[in-house]
Amino acid sequence: MSPSASLSGNPDPVPHSPGCSAISRCVSPRAEELVQLLDHFSSFCVLDAKSPSNAVIAASKDIYSAGGRGEQFPLNIKVLEEESCPVVSGFDDHGNNVSYLIIATKLYTAKSGKFQLFLATLLDITDFLHAVTLEDLELRRYPGTLDNGRGGLSSIPSRLNLDAADITDTSLKAMDENKGTEVRLSQSPTSMSPSQTIEQLLSEFSAELLYLYKDTFILARSPQDNTLYKISHVSRSLYAEGEYIHSHLKHTPTDKMQLLSEHLGKDCRFDLVVNWGDSGVEKRLYCAPIYYSSSWDWVCTMTDIDVPYLWHRKKS
Repeated sequence: MSPSASLSGNPDPVPHSPGCSAISRCVSPRAEELVQLLDHFSSFCVLDAKSPSNAVIAASKDIYSAGGRGEQFPLNIKVLEEESCPVVSGFDDHGNNVSYLIIATKLYTAKSGKFQLFLATLLDITDFLHAVTLEDLELRRYPGTLDNGRGGLSSIPSRLNLDAADITDTSLKAMDENKGTEVRLSQSPTSMSPSQTIEQLLSEFSAELLYLYKDTFILARSPQDNTLYKISHVSRSLYAEGEYIHSHLKHTPTDKMQLLSEHLGKDCRFDLVVNWGDSGVEKRLYCAPIYYSSSWDWVCTMTDIDVPYLWHRKKS
């Protein structure tokens, strides 16, 4: 995936860009299913919130190696706000349309609490939008395909695992099977037009992502010793909590700390379970390298231990 190339064609938000409200847990099972289909913290960049054009100062390997940094990166033309989750579209190297949902997280300096950086995480939702749009068109033409008043979107996760040809073929078969079997839609509160349902799902989807990414920080190399790391910037949630200052990993077992140290010596993303804060609450820590100049730091986020695993597990 090469977001720098993909976004250069048309970096303006598409019509379905959702508006994100305050960070709170989404209870929608549909949103949870969709979140698990994405590959998280694969493409991202850090932007200087104080520069006039929000210059990219560091980025994930795919963006950095493609030259996606500095004043010319396409994201610079739009100021990101944490409460908005724009969807930007463009073309990949093969001329195919691609769409990315951008989750923007404000980062504050760990010591002073000054707002200084944006973390912009790019999530490829091309297949998601394709499936939703196809479902929308299907529902408009054949309302009888509605599934138990759930807005007809319960099949989207399975649709995302199909390629475009399979999706089209499946859709046509469903239309043929449902000709002459249309039913009257329920007038319950969950019944709404397809477009309204799509907007609702996108909002739920974005809200769930904002919640999952709320405990994010940058682990930076010490200027005095490049083998040591310290938390340099934190999200609003972690800054308000304050436990990152003195007690963030004091309850984590020695063997886990050793494993963490070994991972930090490499430049591959990793995850492990740690004990966080004064109470030693179990959290799953995800860390991915972020590149600048000739070195790298780490972007890390934590989730509750019962949250489904965010990264695609390798098949054995």
